[in-house]
Amino acid sequence: MREDDPSRFVDELREPLVALPHYFGAQIPYDPRSRRLPFGPAVTLVRGSLVRLLRWWLLSALERQDHVNRLLVRAIEQLDERSPHALDERLTAIEETWRTRDSAERAELLESTALTQAFASTDRFQGADPAPVVEVLRGRTRLLVSDLSWPGLANALHEASITYQGVDPDAASVARSRAAGADAVQRNTDVQLRALADGSLDGAVLMGSPLQVSLGHVVVLFRQLRRTLASGAPLVVVVPNTDSLRIGAREVWHDPGVRRPVPPGLYAEIVELAGFAKPEMRTLRAAGTSLAEDVADPKLAANMRMLNELLFGAEISAVITRK
Repeated sequence: MREDDPSRFVDELREPLVALPHYFGAQIPYDPRSRRLPFGPAVTLVRGSLVRLLRWWLLSALERQDHVNRLLVRAIEQLDERSPHALDERLTAIEETWRTRDSAERAELLESTALTQAFASTDRFQGADPAPVVEVLRGRTRLLVSDLSWPGLANALHEASITYQGVDPDAASVARSRAAGADAVQRNTDVQLRALADGSLDGAVLMGSPLQVSLGHVVVLFRQLRRTLASGAPLVVVVPNTDSLRIGAREVWHDPGVRRPVPPGLYAEIVELAGFAKPEMRTLRAAGTSLAEDVADPKLAANMRMLNELLFGAEISAVITRK
């Protein structure tokens, strides 16, 4: 290696590429000899062997790395030599497919939303008795009513002097509730629940649109409600009874927002799964029609009672539980 001359090093900095080969090719002298007696020759032999072994290992590693570098350079050159036309065509086709699918999904969502809003003017809870719900919520001050599609419940809560906050994603329902003097916000229920603190609610009523999701999302919604409800606070889930022949065979399928019919009994199991106490069932609207049971034949009367229990049960039920 060149002598340690600062002035020469400064000159080499002006042309570093010219000076680099000299340093890379320079031999670094090493004297393995030991002049200490009586073990000097043995130390010299061992030291020389280790240095030669280390030099061989370093040269092998450098040679292997050189092969790897050459292979990588050649692979990059081959990729660069290929025409990217086929790859560009494939990428364009994939992007077009995704763009078409996204456009179709957006159009479907808009049409579904418009269809749901068109049918939202129909009171799905017409004829239902809100008295059991009002009885459970009486004396509560911090209430949340999710979905404002049941005007009868809003009127009953107002007559009982029970204040609440309504949450509904439908602008028309929110405007109608505000016109009646209620506190209502246009927002999804899960978004509203995430904004609330733990134990900040004295009670909640859940019905309609928040339940028109997958069952997994319903469980998440119930867990959020359990977090925001105070200890002992009631939760009322108002649902149509799809086990009833009239509801399950006709009315539930007329609602374009329904994903799958879920009977009240299944909701009762789900609220327990979410950590609530064992719920009770209340009938809000009984069956409008049923089979006549006053027949002379006792066996036929028993069959009629069984059919009424299976097919003509309560049309709208309330699942009532507490934290």
